[in-house]
Amino acid sequence: MILCLDGPYGVGKTTIANRIKEKFINNDLIVLESDYYYQKWIQDNWMQGDSLLFLLDGTLPQNNQRFVSMFWDVIKEAASNPNQLIISDMALTDDVSRKGIIDELCSEGYDVKHIILTADKDTILERIGNDKNRDQSFAQQWLPVQLSYLKNIDATKVDTEGKSIENIADLIISMIQE
Repeated sequence: MILCLDGPYGVGKTTIANRIKEKFINNDLIVLESDYYYQKWIQDNWMQGDSLLFLLDGTLPQNNQRFVSMFWDVIKEAASNPNQLIISDMALTDDVSRKGIIDELCSEGYDVKHIILTADKDTILERIGNDKNRDQSFAQQWLPVQLSYLKNIDATKVDTEGKSIENIADLIISMIQE
């Protein structure tokens, strides 16, 4: 199974994905953090002098066709183990990423569960403000766009408002085990 954990910047995707991994009994669970892969991809391409690709193909992980294609390959390679449970942690807040990840996984017959983490805008802004490892102004700027995009996406939505990380992780684990 591939769990696509989705939501706007700052909603808690990485925190929840890592907590699920800590709590999950089955050792065949991996978390593919798109932020890690995006930073590595930028470094690898920048070092090769291919800095124009960011302007030509999109400047964000979710709208850069080359990155989405590379991340799709990472997911597909991990899914080659049929016993592997994969959590893909990415803000799928653009048609490029949605079609390049969700639609491709579904069209190739993978067992996909798409969950969008949600919360009140003010709550997400507070979470962004508390995250010292994030470009806070960038995340704040894109939040309205991402919330608007995700509002009409057909997926299971999990409201994280007022819930502990433990409660959210337990809820998603129960969804995985259904």
